[in-house]
Amino acid sequence: MKCSSVQKELLAWTIDHKGTGAPEYLKKHLDTCEACRKEWNAIQGWVQALQPQEEEWTPEEGFYERLVEQAMREKRRALLTESTRQELALDSPGVFPLFNRRISWMVPAFALFLVMVIPAAIWFQKSFNTIGEIQYTSGPVIAMADSLLNTRRGERLPRNTTLQTPQYARGIVQLKNGVEICLDQQSRLTLADPRTVQMDRGTAYFDIPPQEKSFRVILPSGEIQVLGTAFAVTITENESVVTVTRGKVRVTEGGRSIQVASGMEGVIRPAVKPEIREAQRLEQTVRWVSRIREQRNQDELRYYYPSLAAPTPTQRAQ
Repeated sequence: MKCSSVQKELLAWTIDHKGTGAPEYLKKHLDTCEACRKEWNAIQGWVQALQPQEEEWTPEEGFYERLVEQAMREKRRALLTESTRQELALDSPGVFPLFNRRISWMVPAFALFLVMVIPAAIWFQKSFNTIGEIQYTSGPVIAMADSLLNTRRGERLPRNTTLQTPQYARGIVQLKNGVEICLDQQSRLTLADPRTVQMDRGTAYFDIPPQEKSFRVILPSGEIQVLGTAFAVTITENESVVTVTRGKVRVTEGGRSIQVASGMEGVIRPAVKPEIREAQRLEQTVRWVSRIREQRNQDELRYYYPSLAAPTPTQRAQ
């Protein structure tokens, strides 16, 4: 098994089996691979770091007295008049008298400059690196880039973000180019960039706007090239199934390609030419995608217009 696959399996195992050791089928690899062993130790460190801390901070003796003394000292310094400052030689002309006279306004001006420039630089960097955002989550959806990310509505997602849904969890992601991705339970994919998604397992539905001409989905075996369409991908242990609900896609495996039109399915297996068949998962795909979109719409109504939203099961019981 490749190290990249082992490291992804270690992360998935940690999320699905909290507080347990490495799985038996990966321990042999960890014993022989130092890089994967370091990654496993790092994951365990993240788990420990995310545990709630209950340490209570207690100030040392005399802390509050020193704090009050410092505050009074700063207050007295602010009340010094210009003449007193000159008498105390706080504004001594020295070699650069003009600079010393202007220091009183140069410091605030420089501080104002930093206040304006630093947020703008941070915003520009985040905007350039951001490829999409979370639209809706149901259950504990996991998002990870360089570190664990928040998965609340509107949370921005940087490049190379990996999304994973445990059992009973689903999510919807909106990319900057208008692509909508509905992720079903027990699925995992990585947003490499706005036009490339790598899918490892589970089921996902991709709604591609007509103007998007170069979107592709990389599968464990083969890839999908789309031209303004909507389709679902289901990955099992031995094959990947592409169910097209609108438009058409090009499916490639080992240099051999086929085109799959609406209402049909493409079946991809390793080292075998992809095949086409009538869609067997079409009704099932439409059903779960419609359900998660309805949940997303109700969640938005509940957030923006609480009086118009349908009651939750808890509210209905009350």
